[in-house]
Amino acid sequence: MRFWINSVFATIFTFLVLLVLGALLNLKAFQAFDPISQAVGDMELSDIAFSRIREGEPMPDPNVTIVNIGHLTRGEIGDQLRNLIRHKPKVIGLDVVFACPQKDSLSCPDAIDFRSNFSFYSAIREAELAGVKIVMGERLLQTKKLLADFGDIAKWDSIEHSDPEILLNSAEGFVNLATDAGHQEDLKISRDMHPAIEVNGKLELAFGVEVAMLFDSIKTKKFLERGNETETINFRGNTPDIYEASSYSGRYQFLDVEQALDSSLFDGSMIKDKIVIMGFHGKDIHDRSWEDKLFTPLNQNYAGRSRPDMYGAVIHANIISMILNEDYIEELPSWFSMVISIIIVFLVIALFFKIEINMPVWYDLLSLLIQLILFLFFSFIMLFAFSKFSIKMDFTTTLAAVAIVGTCFEIYNGAILRIYDQIIESVRKNKEKSSESD
Repeated sequence: MRFWINSVFATIFTFLVLLVLGALLNLKAFQAFDPISQAVGDMELSDIAFSRIREGEPMPDPNVTIVNIGHLTRGEIGDQLRNLIRHKPKVIGLDVVFACPQKDSLSCPDAIDFRSNFSFYSAIREAELAGVKIVMGERLLQTKKLLADFGDIAKWDSIEHSDPEILLNSAEGFVNLATDAGHQEDLKISRDMHPAIEVNGKLELAFGVEVAMLFDSIKTKKFLERGNETETINFRGNTPDIYEASSYSGRYQFLDVEQALDSSLFDGSMIKDKIVIMGFHGKDIHDRSWEDKLFTPLNQNYAGRSRPDMYGAVIHANIISMILNEDYIEELPSWFSMVISIIIVFLVIALFFKIEINMPVWYDLLSLLIQLILFLFFSFIMLFAFSKFSIKMDFTTTLAAVAIVGTCFEIYNGAILRIYDQIIESVRKNKEKSSESD
Protein backbone atom coordinates (compact mmCIF):
# COMPACT_ATOMS: atom_id res chain seq x y z
CA MET A 1 0.00 0.00 0.00
CA ARG A 2 2.86 2.36 0.90
CA PHE A 3 4.36 1.72 -2.56
CA TRP A 4 1.25 2.97 -4.40
CA ILE A 5 0.76 5.95 -2.05
CA ASN A 6 4.34 7.06 -2.67
CA SER A 7 3.82 6.66 -6.42
CA VAL A 8 0.75 8.90 -6.25
CA PHE A 9 2.47 11.59 -4.20
CA ALA A 10 5.61 11.50 -6.37
CA THR A 11 3.37 11.99 -9.43
CA ILE A 12 1.69 14.98 -7.78
CA PHE A 13 5.11 16.39 -6.87
CA THR A 14 6.29 16.06 -10.51
CA PHE A 15 3.34 18.06 -11.84
CA LEU A 16 3.77 20.69 -9.12
CA VAL A 17 7.38 21.14 -10.23
CA LEU A 18 6.17 21.37 -13.83
CA LEU A 19 3.73 24.13 -12.86
CA VAL A 20 6.40 26.06 -10.99
CA LEU A 21 8.84 25.79 -13.91
CA GLY A 22 6.12 26.99 -16.29
CA ALA A 23 5.39 29.99 -14.07
CA LEU A 24 9.10 30.87 -13.82
CA LEU A 25 9.52 30.68 -17.60
CA ASN A 26 6.48 32.90 -18.11
CA LEU A 27 8.03 35.41 -15.74
CA LYS A 28 11.27 35.19 -17.77
CA ALA A 29 13.18 34.15 -14.66
CA PHE A 30 15.87 32.64 -16.84
CA GLN A 31 16.79 35.57 -19.10
CA ALA A 32 19.96 33.84 -20.29
CA PHE A 33 17.89 31.17 -22.03
CA ASP A 34 15.54 33.63 -23.80
CA PRO A 35 17.33 33.45 -27.19
CA ILE A 36 17.06 29.66 -27.16
CA SER A 37 13.43 29.65 -26.08
CA GLN A 38 12.54 32.25 -28.71
CA ALA A 39 14.25 30.23 -31.43
CA VAL A 40 12.38 27.00 -30.72
CA GLY A 41 9.37 28.26 -28.74
CA ASP A 42 7.49 29.18 -31.92
CA MET A 43 7.83 25.62 -33.24
CA GLU A 44 5.39 22.73 -32.99
CA LEU A 45 6.13 19.13 -33.97
CA SER A 46 3.34 19.41 -36.53
CA ASP A 47 5.51 22.02 -38.30
CA ILE A 48 8.14 19.33 -38.89
CA ALA A 49 5.47 17.03 -40.32
CA PHE A 50 4.29 19.78 -42.69
CA SER A 51 7.79 20.87 -43.69
CA ARG A 52 9.66 17.60 -43.91
CA ILE A 53 7.98 14.23 -43.48
CA ARG A 54 4.33 14.54 -44.47
CA GLU A 55 3.70 12.03 -47.24
CA GLY A 56 1.31 12.47 -50.10
CA GLU A 57 1.29 16.25 -50.15
CA PRO A 58 -2.18 17.38 -51.28
CA MET A 59 -2.13 19.38 -54.49
CA PRO A 60 -3.27 23.01 -54.29
CA ASP A 61 -6.91 23.41 -55.19
CA PRO A 62 -7.27 23.90 -58.98
CA ASN A 63 -10.50 25.77 -58.26
CA VAL A 64 -8.59 28.67 -56.63
CA THR A 65 -6.55 31.30 -58.45
CA ILE A 66 -4.69 34.08 -56.62
CA VAL A 67 -4.29 37.56 -58.11
CA ASN A 68 -1.78 40.10 -56.85
CA ILE A 69 -3.16 43.65 -56.49
CA GLY A 70 0.19 45.06 -55.38
CA HIS A 71 -0.02 48.78 -54.61
CA LEU A 72 -2.69 49.51 -57.23
CA THR A 73 -5.29 52.22 -56.78
CA ARG A 74 -8.97 51.37 -56.47
CA GLY A 75 -9.45 52.24 -60.12
CA GLU A 76 -6.62 49.94 -61.22
CA ILE A 77 -8.02 47.12 -59.08
CA GLY A 78 -11.31 47.82 -60.89
CA ASP A 79 -9.46 47.29 -64.20
CA GLN A 80 -8.20 43.94 -62.93
CA LEU A 81 -11.74 43.03 -61.87
CA ARG A 82 -13.15 43.77 -65.33
CA ASN A 83 -10.55 41.53 -66.97
CA LEU A 84 -11.38 38.72 -64.57
CA ILE A 85 -15.16 39.12 -64.86
CA ARG A 86 -14.97 38.63 -68.65
CA HIS A 87 -13.90 35.03 -68.00
CA LYS A 88 -16.85 34.38 -65.65
CA PRO A 89 -15.39 33.27 -62.31
CA LYS A 90 -17.91 31.99 -59.79
CA VAL A 91 -16.65 33.97 -56.78
CA ILE A 92 -14.14 36.80 -56.41
CA GLY A 93 -12.79 37.49 -52.93
CA LEU A 94 -11.05 40.79 -52.27
CA ASP A 95 -8.70 40.43 -49.29
CA VAL A 96 -8.88 44.18 -48.71
CA VAL A 97 -10.84 46.56 -46.51
CA PHE A 98 -11.57 49.65 -48.62
CA ALA A 99 -12.17 51.93 -45.66
CA CYS A 100 -11.19 55.53 -45.03
CA PRO A 101 -12.51 56.96 -41.75
CA GLN A 102 -10.99 60.34 -42.62
CA LYS A 103 -11.62 61.17 -46.25
CA ASP A 104 -8.89 63.64 -47.11
CA SER A 105 -5.99 63.79 -49.54
CA LEU A 106 -3.38 63.22 -46.85
CA SER A 107 -4.67 60.14 -44.99
CA CYS A 108 -6.59 58.51 -47.85
CA PRO A 109 -6.20 60.00 -51.33
CA ASP A 110 -8.11 57.05 -52.83
CA ALA A 111 -11.27 58.06 -51.01
CA ILE A 112 -11.49 61.47 -52.73
CA ASP A 113 -10.35 60.26 -56.16
CA PHE A 114 -13.76 60.27 -57.85
CA ARG A 115 -12.55 58.70 -61.09
CA SER A 116 -10.75 55.86 -59.31
CA ASN A 117 -13.71 55.15 -57.04
CA PHE A 118 -16.16 55.24 -59.93
CA SER A 119 -14.00 52.79 -61.89
CA PHE A 120 -14.00 50.38 -58.97
CA TYR A 121 -17.72 50.88 -58.34
CA SER A 122 -18.44 50.19 -62.03
CA ALA A 123 -16.45 46.96 -61.89
CA ILE A 124 -18.41 45.77 -58.84
CA ARG A 125 -21.67 46.61 -60.68
CA GLU A 126 -20.45 44.65 -63.72
CA ALA A 127 -19.73 41.67 -61.49
CA GLU A 128 -23.24 41.78 -60.02
CA LEU A 129 -24.83 42.02 -63.48
CA ALA A 130 -22.66 39.13 -64.72
CA GLY A 131 -23.71 36.94 -61.77
CA VAL A 132 -20.22 36.90 -60.26
CA LYS A 133 -20.37 36.85 -56.46
CA ILE A 134 -18.12 39.31 -54.66
CA VAL A 135 -16.75 39.02 -51.11
CA MET A 136 -14.92 41.96 -49.55
CA GLY A 137 -12.86 41.99 -46.40
CA GLU A 138 -13.94 43.43 -43.09
CA ARG A 139 -11.76 43.89 -40.02
CA LEU A 140 -12.78 43.03 -36.46
CA LEU A 141 -11.71 45.72 -34.00
CA GLN A 142 -11.57 46.41 -30.28
CA THR A 143 -12.84 49.70 -28.90
CA LYS A 144 -10.86 51.50 -26.18
CA LYS A 145 -13.59 50.58 -23.69
CA LEU A 146 -13.21 46.87 -24.45
CA LEU A 147 -9.43 47.09 -24.08
CA ALA A 148 -9.84 48.92 -20.77
CA ASP A 149 -12.34 46.37 -19.45
CA PHE A 150 -10.74 43.11 -20.64
CA GLY A 151 -7.25 43.91 -21.94
CA ASP A 152 -5.81 42.78 -25.27
CA ILE A 153 -7.70 39.49 -25.67
CA ALA A 154 -9.31 37.68 -28.60
CA LYS A 155 -12.59 39.56 -28.22
CA TRP A 156 -14.05 42.16 -30.57
CA ASP A 157 -16.90 44.62 -30.33
CA SER A 158 -16.72 46.61 -33.57
CA ILE A 159 -16.17 46.05 -37.28
CA GLU A 160 -14.43 48.11 -39.94
CA HIS A 161 -16.36 47.78 -43.23
CA SER A 162 -15.46 48.92 -46.71
CA ASP A 163 -16.94 52.27 -47.71
CA PRO A 164 -20.65 51.73 -48.48
CA GLU A 165 -20.48 53.55 -51.84
CA ILE A 166 -18.22 50.80 -53.21
CA LEU A 167 -19.37 47.87 -51.08
CA LEU A 168 -22.79 47.76 -52.77
CA ASN A 169 -24.33 44.28 -52.34
CA SER A 170 -21.03 42.46 -51.81
CA ALA A 171 -20.78 39.88 -49.06
CA GLU A 172 -18.19 40.39 -46.31
CA GLY A 173 -15.90 38.19 -44.23
CA PHE A 174 -13.38 39.15 -41.56
CA VAL A 175 -9.76 39.05 -42.71
CA ASN A 176 -8.24 38.86 -39.20
CA LEU A 177 -5.89 35.89 -39.06
CA ALA A 178 -5.25 34.04 -35.81
CA THR A 179 -1.59 34.27 -34.73
CA ASP A 180 0.40 33.84 -31.53
CA ALA A 181 1.68 37.42 -31.74
CA GLY A 182 1.09 39.55 -28.68
CA HIS A 183 1.67 42.80 -30.59
CA GLN A 184 1.51 43.98 -34.18
CA GLU A 185 5.30 44.12 -34.54
CA ASP A 186 5.84 40.63 -33.07
CA LEU A 187 6.60 37.45 -35.01
CA LYS A 188 3.36 36.18 -36.60
CA ILE A 189 2.80 32.47 -37.08
CA SER A 190 -0.38 31.25 -38.76
CA ARG A 191 -1.48 27.72 -37.87
CA ASP A 192 -5.12 28.10 -36.85
CA MET A 193 -8.20 30.02 -37.90
CA HIS A 194 -11.52 31.10 -36.39
CA PRO A 195 -14.36 29.91 -38.67
CA ALA A 196 -16.79 32.40 -37.15
CA ILE A 197 -16.81 34.99 -34.37
CA GLU A 198 -19.76 36.60 -32.64
CA VAL A 199 -19.62 40.39 -32.58
CA ASN A 200 -22.36 42.27 -30.73
CA GLY A 201 -24.77 39.34 -30.99
CA LYS A 202 -24.18 38.69 -34.71
CA LEU A 203 -22.11 35.81 -36.11
CA GLU A 204 -19.44 37.01 -38.53
CA LEU A 205 -17.83 34.50 -40.90
CA ALA A 206 -14.13 34.42 -41.70
CA PHE A 207 -13.21 35.73 -45.15
CA GLY A 208 -12.25 32.28 -46.45
CA VAL A 209 -15.39 30.72 -44.99
CA GLU A 210 -17.63 33.33 -46.64
CA VAL A 211 -15.94 32.78 -50.02
CA ALA A 212 -16.31 29.00 -49.67
CA MET A 213 -19.96 29.45 -48.65
CA LEU A 214 -20.77 31.29 -51.89
CA PHE A 215 -18.92 28.65 -53.92
CA ASP A 216 -20.30 25.52 -52.19
CA SER A 217 -22.72 26.15 -49.33
CA ILE A 218 -23.27 22.45 -48.57
CA LYS A 219 -19.61 21.70 -47.80
CA THR A 220 -19.16 24.97 -45.94
CA LYS A 221 -22.19 24.36 -43.72
CA LYS A 222 -20.80 20.91 -42.89
CA PHE A 223 -17.54 22.60 -41.92
CA LEU A 224 -19.33 25.06 -39.63
CA GLU A 225 -21.40 22.24 -38.09
CA ARG A 226 -18.17 20.82 -36.65
CA GLY A 227 -18.66 23.58 -34.08
CA ASN A 228 -14.97 24.15 -33.37
CA GLU A 229 -14.01 27.58 -32.07
CA THR A 230 -10.69 27.22 -33.87
CA GLU A 231 -9.54 24.92 -36.67
CA THR A 232 -5.98 23.95 -37.54
CA ILE A 233 -5.36 25.01 -41.14
CA ASN A 234 -4.49 22.05 -43.37
CA PHE A 235 -2.06 23.87 -45.65
CA ARG A 236 -1.90 22.63 -49.23
CA GLY A 237 0.61 24.97 -50.83
CA ASN A 238 1.90 28.43 -51.63
CA THR A 239 2.15 30.65 -54.68
CA PRO A 240 5.25 30.52 -56.92
CA ASP A 241 8.13 31.06 -54.51
CA ILE A 242 11.30 32.12 -56.32
CA TYR A 243 13.13 32.58 -52.99
CA GLU A 244 12.13 29.12 -51.67
CA ALA A 245 10.93 30.31 -48.29
CA SER A 246 8.41 27.45 -48.07
CA SER A 247 8.97 23.75 -48.57
CA TYR A 248 5.87 22.50 -50.41
CA SER A 249 6.29 21.82 -54.11
CA GLY A 250 2.62 22.50 -54.84
CA ARG A 251 1.70 26.01 -55.97
CA TYR A 252 -1.60 27.78 -56.50
CA GLN A 253 -2.40 29.29 -59.87
CA PHE A 254 -1.20 32.88 -59.71
CA LEU A 255 -1.51 36.09 -61.70
CA ASP A 256 0.86 38.93 -60.95
CA VAL A 257 -0.17 42.60 -61.05
CA GLU A 258 0.56 43.28 -64.72
CA GLN A 259 -0.84 39.95 -65.91
CA ALA A 260 -4.25 40.66 -64.39
CA LEU A 261 -4.23 44.15 -65.94
CA ASP A 262 -3.80 42.68 -69.44
CA SER A 263 -6.20 39.85 -70.32
CA SER A 264 -3.90 38.75 -73.17
CA LEU A 265 -1.30 37.69 -70.59
CA PHE A 266 -3.31 34.86 -69.01
CA ASP A 267 -5.48 31.93 -70.01
CA GLY A 268 -9.17 32.38 -69.26
CA SER A 269 -9.39 28.75 -68.07
CA MET A 270 -7.53 29.88 -64.93
CA ILE A 271 -10.58 31.99 -64.07
CA LYS A 272 -13.74 30.43 -65.50
CA ASP A 273 -16.05 28.96 -62.84
CA LYS A 274 -13.32 29.28 -60.24
CA ILE A 275 -12.65 31.19 -57.04
CA VAL A 276 -10.36 34.20 -57.49
CA ILE A 277 -8.65 35.64 -54.42
CA MET A 278 -7.35 39.16 -54.97
CA GLY A 279 -4.90 40.41 -52.38
CA PHE A 280 -1.52 41.93 -51.67
CA HIS A 281 1.45 39.81 -52.78
CA GLY A 282 4.19 42.41 -52.82
CA LYS A 283 4.58 45.00 -55.58
CA ASP A 284 5.26 42.00 -57.85
CA ILE A 285 6.38 38.39 -57.54
CA HIS A 286 10.03 39.47 -57.13
CA ASP A 287 9.28 41.67 -54.12
CA ARG A 288 10.68 40.39 -50.81
CA SER A 289 8.34 42.59 -48.78
CA TRP A 290 7.24 41.34 -45.35
CA GLU A 291 4.03 43.38 -45.48
CA ASP A 292 0.97 41.19 -44.78
CA LYS A 293 3.30 38.15 -44.80
CA LEU A 294 3.33 35.50 -42.08
CA PHE A 295 5.21 32.40 -41.00
CA THR A 296 3.42 29.10 -41.60
CA PRO A 297 4.23 25.42 -40.98
CA LEU A 298 5.42 25.26 -44.62
CA ASN A 299 8.41 27.46 -43.76
CA GLN A 300 11.73 25.91 -44.75
CA ASN A 301 13.19 26.86 -41.34
CA TYR A 302 10.63 25.47 -38.88
CA ALA A 303 12.79 26.46 -35.88
CA GLY A 304 14.49 29.83 -35.52
CA ARG A 305 12.74 31.06 -38.66
CA SER A 306 14.56 33.60 -40.80
CA ARG A 307 11.80 35.14 -42.95
CA PRO A 308 8.03 34.75 -43.39
CA ASP A 309 6.87 32.54 -46.23
CA MET A 310 3.19 33.21 -47.03
CA TYR A 311 1.04 36.25 -47.76
CA GLY A 312 -2.32 36.60 -46.03
CA ALA A 313 -4.29 36.11 -49.26
CA VAL A 314 -2.62 32.72 -49.76
CA ILE A 315 -3.49 31.66 -46.20
CA HIS A 316 -7.14 32.47 -46.99
CA ALA A 317 -6.80 30.35 -50.16
CA ASN A 318 -5.53 27.41 -48.07
CA ILE A 319 -8.53 27.77 -45.73
CA ILE A 320 -10.90 27.73 -48.70
CA SER A 321 -9.22 24.64 -50.16
CA MET A 322 -9.43 22.83 -46.82
CA ILE A 323 -13.18 23.47 -46.65
CA LEU A 324 -13.96 22.58 -50.27
CA ASN A 325 -11.89 19.39 -50.14
CA GLU A 326 -13.26 18.51 -46.67
CA ASP A 327 -9.68 17.78 -45.69
CA TYR A 328 -9.55 18.72 -42.03
CA ILE A 329 -7.04 18.21 -39.24
CA GLU A 330 -8.64 16.61 -36.19
CA GLU A 331 -7.33 17.65 -32.78
CA LEU A 332 -7.56 15.54 -29.65
CA PRO A 333 -9.15 17.33 -26.67
CA SER A 334 -6.75 18.80 -24.11
CA TRP A 335 -8.25 16.73 -21.28
CA PHE A 336 -7.27 13.53 -23.12
CA SER A 337 -3.65 14.67 -23.39
CA MET A 338 -3.60 15.58 -19.68
CA VAL A 339 -5.00 12.17 -18.67
CA ILE A 340 -2.33 10.46 -20.77
CA SER A 341 0.34 12.61 -19.10
CA ILE A 342 -0.81 11.70 -15.59
CA ILE A 343 -1.03 7.97 -16.38
CA ILE A 344 2.42 7.88 -18.01
CA VAL A 345 4.13 9.79 -15.20
CA PHE A 346 2.44 7.61 -12.56
CA LEU A 347 3.54 4.37 -14.29
CA VAL A 348 7.08 5.66 -14.83
CA ILE A 349 7.45 6.62 -11.17
CA ALA A 350 6.06 3.26 -10.04
CA LEU A 351 8.61 1.59 -12.33
CA PHE A 352 11.40 3.77 -10.91
CA PHE A 353 10.46 2.69 -7.38
CA LYS A 354 10.59 -0.98 -8.43
CA ILE A 355 13.99 -0.55 -10.08
CA GLU A 356 15.36 1.39 -7.11
CA ILE A 357 14.22 -1.35 -4.72
CA ASN A 358 15.13 -4.43 -6.78
CA MET A 359 18.03 -3.23 -9.00
CA PRO A 360 19.56 -0.15 -7.34
CA VAL A 361 22.88 -0.61 -9.18
CA TRP A 362 21.14 -0.28 -12.56
CA TYR A 363 18.80 2.57 -11.58
CA ASP A 364 20.75 5.46 -13.16
CA LEU A 365 21.15 3.74 -16.53
CA LEU A 366 17.62 2.30 -16.70
CA SER A 367 15.89 5.50 -15.61
CA LEU A 368 17.67 7.57 -18.26
CA LEU A 369 16.96 4.91 -20.90
CA ILE A 370 13.25 4.83 -19.99
CA GLN A 371 12.99 8.63 -20.22
CA LEU A 372 14.74 8.68 -23.60
CA ILE A 373 12.53 5.90 -25.02
CA LEU A 374 9.34 7.59 -23.83
CA PHE A 375 10.42 10.98 -25.19
CA LEU A 376 11.19 9.50 -28.61
CA PHE A 377 8.03 7.36 -28.56
CA PHE A 378 5.62 10.24 -27.91
CA SER A 379 7.42 12.48 -30.40
CA PHE A 380 7.08 9.74 -33.01
CA ILE A 381 3.40 9.18 -32.19
CA MET A 382 2.67 12.90 -32.61
CA LEU A 383 4.47 13.08 -35.95
CA PHE A 384 3.05 9.79 -37.24
CA ALA A 385 -0.57 10.62 -36.35
CA PHE A 386 -0.30 14.04 -37.96
CA SER A 387 1.51 12.99 -41.13
CA LYS A 388 -0.52 9.81 -41.78
CA PHE A 389 -3.98 10.54 -40.40
CA SER A 390 -4.11 14.37 -40.04
CA ILE A 391 -4.67 13.99 -36.29
CA LYS A 392 -3.01 16.60 -34.11
CA MET A 393 -2.01 15.24 -30.71
CA ASP A 394 -0.64 17.68 -28.17
CA PHE A 395 1.61 15.69 -25.86
CA THR A 396 3.71 18.71 -24.92
CA THR A 397 2.87 18.31 -21.23
CA THR A 398 3.72 14.61 -21.41
CA LEU A 399 7.09 15.33 -23.01
CA ALA A 400 7.88 18.00 -20.43
CA ALA A 401 6.88 15.71 -17.56
CA VAL A 402 8.97 12.83 -18.97
CA ALA A 403 11.95 15.19 -19.23
CA ILE A 404 11.86 16.07 -15.50
CA VAL A 405 10.34 12.92 -13.98
CA GLY A 406 13.73 11.35 -13.18
CA THR A 407 14.98 14.39 -11.29
CA CYS A 408 11.64 14.80 -9.49
CA PHE A 409 11.66 11.14 -8.46
CA GLU A 410 15.15 11.43 -7.03
CA ILE A 411 14.23 14.58 -5.09
CA TYR A 412 11.07 12.95 -3.75
CA ASN A 413 12.68 9.60 -2.94
CA GLY A 414 16.03 10.94 -1.76
CA ALA A 415 14.91 13.99 0.18
CA ILE A 416 11.17 14.43 0.72
CA LEU A 417 10.48 10.78 1.57
CA ARG A 418 13.47 10.54 3.90
CA ILE A 419 12.54 13.77 5.68
CA TYR A 420 9.01 12.41 6.05
CA ASP A 421 10.32 9.11 7.45
CA GLN A 422 12.58 10.97 9.88
CA ILE A 423 9.66 13.08 11.09
CA ILE A 424 7.52 9.97 11.56
CA GLU A 425 10.35 8.23 13.37
CA SER A 426 10.89 11.28 15.60
CA VAL A 427 7.18 11.41 16.45
CA ARG A 428 7.21 7.69 17.25
CA LYS A 429 10.21 8.03 19.56
CA ASN A 430 8.63 11.00 21.35
CA LYS A 431 5.47 8.96 21.92
CA GLU A 432 7.54 6.08 23.27
CA LYS A 433 9.39 8.39 25.66
CA SER A 434 6.11 9.91 26.79
CA SER A 435 4.60 6.48 27.48
CA GLU A 436 7.73 5.36 29.40
CA SER A 437 7.65 8.48 31.56
CA ASP A 438 3.97 7.87 32.32
